Amino acid sequence: MSGTFNLSIPYLALTPKNPFTPGRGHLLFFKPDYVFPVFKSLDKDDSHTTMAEFPVNGMLWVDLKPAGSGKRYLLDFAVGSKQSSPVYRIQGPGGMQSITTSTGPQHILALYESTGSTEVFALESLGGGWDFYSVTMTEVH
Repeated sequence: MSGTFNLSIPYLALTPKNPFTPGRGHLLFFKPDYVFPVFKSLDKDDSHTTMAEFPVNGMLWVDLKPAGSGKRYLLDFAVGSKQSSPVYRIQGPGGMQSITTSTGPQHILALYESTGSTEVFALESLGGGWDFYSVTMTEVH
């Protein structure tokens, strides 16, 4: 898929604090070290968030129920790692892809076309521990 894309309001947003949206999707955590709230200070403004911390063999599954067949969606995974040049692997209906990122918080993007049935995406890190913050699913027009 190539060209110009227009994004709508996210169809789905899932976090460790809110891992389930009825009729749209849910998260499954496999072998996490922790799923917990985190206190963060951003530019002197205090905020609370949640995260899941995974060891090297931990995996996140995202079960999604798209709004309809043939719709295109952008998945945005917010993740983080302290390792140098972490490699993440996403497996989904379109196959598998590996993505090398920088150290620290990152957004990993995946674009796919739905079949209309429940679809499963698996996310893991190859070679080191990692953190998961959120995933959003937005329809692309």
